[in-house]
Amino acid sequence: TTTTTTTTTTTTTTTTGAEGGSGGFLNECGTPSLPQFATWSCNNTSNGVVCRAGCADGYNIVGDNRYVCSDGMWIGGCGFKCSDLPVYNAREYIYSKDAGWANMNYMDANAQCQELGLTLAVPHTPEENNFIFQVSGATISKPKWIGVKINHTTNSLSNIDGSDSDILSYFEGCIGTECLFAVGEPNNENGLEFCIQMGHKSLVSQPASWNDADCAIDRQFVCASPTTMTDGLYCADLSLTSTSTSTSTSTSTSTSTSTSTSTSTSTSTSTSTSTSTSTSTSTST
Repeated sequence: TTTTTTTTTTTTTTTTGAEGGSGGFLNECGTPSLPQFATWSCNNTSNGVVCRAGCADGYNIVGDNRYVCSDGMWIGGCGFKCSDLPVYNAREYIYSKDAGWANMNYMDANAQCQELGLTLAVPHTPEENNFIFQVSGATISKPKWIGVKINHTTNSLSNIDGSDSDILSYFEGCIGTECLFAVGEPNNENGLEFCIQMGHKSLVSQPASWNDADCAIDRQFVCASPTTMTDGLYCADLSLTSTSTSTSTSTSTSTSTSTSTSTSTSTSTSTSTSTSTSTSTSTST
């Protein structure tokens, strides 16, 4: 009589490190290297934990302030620094008048911004547009260059980085002063108005309205940090995964033989696999 029984069991467990919590890893991290005026108060230093740095009083967070503990080292802080400039959505802004810069034409204004690693400010939402208006003195009668241009042939707007402007979608169906552009604008006066300014000394409009203007005119302007900031650090996905898998197989057959094998493997990616196989056989005649 011969009887054979085989049983296989596989178990997989996945644990993802969560912000402020433990990811279940073994290695721990100390304190990360932080930029000037940054603060750190994370008490959980387990591998897989995501924590956020802060800034001292009077300073604002710029960039991504998240750090993940990975194999005993904090990784992250993509573009992170603490700034005493106005900040919106982790981007810092500089108003030319506050910086003591002279009025400039559109191209020179953007060049001045680029010297600091910035560009002319690009509003992406009505809220950001209003923020830029407030940063630049909240005076509609003092036009300022922003990082948007207009193509009158295609009736389209583009940002200073070449991407399409998406802000007009927030103003679909608007009437009069509810619109982003001042009443009667854009009008491409004299066929020379290809740059966008915020404000106008005489047009009827909402406070932070736009107007097309001649790019050669000297204006005040607003600079801002780039939309995307990368410095080679861990920025895109701050989750770490721990996976364990176990498999067992047992077989019994006819013969007095017994074999037991177990294998366990652990890697730095926090994945472990164990497999065991046992065979027993007995025969009677």
